Amino acid sequence: MKNIILILFAFCLLISCNKDDDCFEYSEGGFISVNAPATIIGTINEDITIVAEFGVVDGCGSFSKFIESANGNTTTINLQVKYKACDAGCTLSAERITVDYIFNTGTPGDYVLKFKSNNDDPEFIIVNITIE
Repeated sequence: MKNIILILFAFCLLISCNKDDDCFEYSEGGFISVNAPATIIGTINEDITIVAEFGVVDGCGSFSKFIESANGNTTTINLQVKYKACDAGCTLSAERITVDYIFNTGTPGDYVLKFKSNNDDPEFIIVNITIE
């Protein structure tokens, strides 16, 4: 009986593994540009869309997720880039990718978004948002 349970457990582990995850590598990226005015005025619970652009080193790179850290009303935003590692058919040219960053809050106030533009020496593209 113990062996059957062990075999079933091992089988469940094998079928739950996603082999595609082994084909990706992740790294932090930096924003090239942020398409937003220096100051944005919005209302509570309203989505504010900010179009951001970042670069990848080859055609296998794509957006994975935003990495956010908040300190009061200031949020520092970086991004994680996903590279397909198992496909040799990627273009070798660097590319630019745009992605929408959505800001939404239910609290009025002044907010600062700091989009990290360089991984080695922290430089930021600053967007100020006033929520009324």
